[in-house]
Parts: sequence; C-alpha cells; structure tokens
Amino acid sequence: MPEIDAYANTYDGIIVSMSWGNNVYEALPEVYNSNSYSYTHQPGQLTVEVQGANGATVLPPASTVRMKIVIIPSN
Repeated sequence: MPEIDAYANTYDGIIVSMSWGNNVYEALPEVYNSNSYSYTHQPGQLTVEVQGANGATVLPPASTVRMKIVIIPSN
C-alpha cells in the first residue's frame, strides 16, 4: 500500500473500517461473529488480522467484506 509511506506511518492517523455487506462500516478493532479483527501497518503495508474471540474457532466471512482505509494527515 504505497499511500502508507514512512511519513504517514510515523505521523498520520490510519483508520480501518469493515462492512459485512449491510453498508454499515465499523471501525477496527471489532468483534463480529466471534471473530476479533484488528490491524497493523508499516511503510507500504497494512495487515488485517483475525482471531477467534475468547478462544473460539475462526470462521471465515459468509459474504463479501468491504473495507475502508482512511489516512488522516497530522500537523
């Protein structure tokens, strides 16, 4: 993800939201259907991670998941 360069990684705000097909976006971190979603970023890369909440088995999404990634410039 080239938009997350070294400057953005260090100084800007990076927000990730997900929608599970209902056009409602929820900011990460988020627990949905016993899955815990979070993210990390570094220059050139954003990784979304999923873990089973409270030790639950990770279930893949049953439908399309849409994501929004917003980079907010800082002064």
